Amino acid sequence: MHIDAVVMDKALERGMGGAPVSRRSKLSEREAKWVQKHVPITGLRKYLLRNAFATDHQFCAHNLYSIKRMMEVNCDKYFFGAADKFLIIGCAPNGDSIAIEKPAHKKIGFIGHEDPKNWKFVGVDLSISDFFWKSWNQEGYPCDFYEAQRES
Repeated sequence: MHIDAVVMDKALERGMGGAPVSRRSKLSEREAKWVQKHVPITGLRKYLLRNAFATDHQFCAHNLYSIKRMMEVNCDKYFFGAADKFLIIGCAPNGDSIAIEKPAHKKIGFIGHEDPKNWKFVGVDLSISDFFWKSWNQEGYPCDFYEAQRES
């Protein structure tokens, strides 16, 4: 899965609407270990470790979760069975999860949140950075599960 740190930073700046980006100087040992173990996508892992986001950040129309929040949502408490199939990294404005397919980590897309017991995934893009950039800059780019489902 492709990620371009420069594009991610530009999307973050755009998505924050000029507000300062809150970063910590260092992650906790627990957070760093979780990223090393659960984020096998090298570029994303490096980006998360380097940026040490203190809180969830508005990324265009979507939220990229802080590592602390990723740790909380990547379990089976809400979407039963999803933790084995997806890495959840954020959410759409309506609450749909933004996830990356496992095990190949080739597509990023949405998990619909309306029916947690019968959830579905729709892949949208092959690049994490393009996904977030396009959500801000490309008219008609899907902003949630139902828009992505209609387009597929």
